[in-house]
Amino acid sequence: MVLAEATPTEPILTLDALTAFLTRDKTPPPVLGPTEFERLDTRSRIKYNEARANFMTSGELVARTSEVQSCSHYIQKARKWNQANVSDRSSLTVSGAGVTGKSTALKVTMDEVFKDLQSKYPDLEVEDGEWIPIAYIEVPSHANAWRLLRRIADFLTLTYTEREPTASLLPRVVRAMRGAHTEYVVIDEAHLLTGSNRGHSETVEVMRELQRSIVATFAFGGVHLPSTAWMTGDTSSQLTDRTFYVELVRYPYRTSLDQAIWRGVIESIEEQLPLYSHPVGTLEALDEHLHFLTSGSISSLKRVIGGAALDLLDREDPSRETITEQLLDEQPLDMTSEKLLAINKAARARATRKAG
Repeated sequence: MVLAEATPTEPILTLDALTAFLTRDKTPPPVLGPTEFERLDTRSRIKYNEARANFMTSGELVARTSEVQSCSHYIQKARKWNQANVSDRSSLTVSGAGVTGKSTALKVTMDEVFKDLQSKYPDLEVEDGEWIPIAYIEVPSHANAWRLLRRIADFLTLTYTEREPTASLLPRVVRAMRGAHTEYVVIDEAHLLTGSNRGHSETVEVMRELQRSIVATFAFGGVHLPSTAWMTGDTSSQLTDRTFYVELVRYPYRTSLDQAIWRGVIESIEEQLPLYSHPVGTLEALDEHLHFLTSGSISSLKRVIGGAALDLLDREDPSRETITEQLLDEQPLDMTSEKLLAINKAARARATRKAG
């Protein structure tokens, strides 16, 4: 059996990195049968476990939540609407607090759009750099219109001088995207765009001009975008009035419906785990405990479950690859989730004392 090498991933800051992301095989490694696994020699076994670990840590482990599905649906709608529309193009805005899965949702849409375009244009290749169907732009800190355009130019490998004005760089970016037949543009970390004084109106004007001049669908992702200055006010209304909106939040666990949705999220992650002895549904009985640990954060949930799965791989014993409550409790959390967990523990302790 030939096993592929585990390929490290890199941030999508360049065209090469985006091409690698779009063309990478994102299917989970196959779960070999016990006999097949035992037949692997030491090197092949190491490669196989590396491939399984790489899948769980490279961002391919995605919870297919209703919000992610909404993003996919809205992008499909916007692309159809925008095909022959010159002045009233639709976009998508994905907003929420940190670590709620905004970038992951946008990457899912990029993957889906790319597959659709590949099926339409099978003779075109992204590897040669001439066809750039999708552009992913991560906004730098404190970005104004000029810094945003410079980041886009860097992505497109356009050269420019530090003194080149926005009025000169903008049409060159537009020509480059038109020439590369770019059809989907994702502006991530959009909350970092400058939203004060003159920089605010200039940023909005650049956004409007890009959407007006390029036959592409735009998507914006960031933290609490509706409250950012560049998406409020009269000058921003031409952007916000034409965008679909999806807000990502921490999942509640109050009603029976909340709990059913949360269990569905857990199951969608379980379905992708390349583990031997972990049937889908194993964590159903631990759904409340997982919510207690993560406070409903999708990012924290993936880290806790994925981290437990990685610990199981280190044991190199397929018969014991089952995630347990103890293993979940041993996983470190991000700072925000740790603080919320401390609050949850304190509330539980008070409730216990009151009940006693």
